[in-house]
Amino acid sequence: MGPPLRESFPNGLGEGMADQAVAVYRQRFSQVGLFENEMIAGMQAFVQRAVRLCLPVGSSIILNSMD
Repeated sequence: MGPPLRESFPNGLGEGMADQAVAVYRQRFSQVGLFENEMIAGMQAFVQRAVRLCLPVGSSIILNSMD
């Protein structure tokens, strides 16, 4: 969650370097970074309660992964 990756890198990178930085980030994330993340304490209960209350929450991917 957050802004698009290209917008997160400094403007000084230029078009080509920004694209390359995104590619390197995505490659590392798909192999290593994906496994470094943990759910914030209490988030699962929060999302489940929000769903019960019919509040809009995240994406269906997130919600479906919590079943």
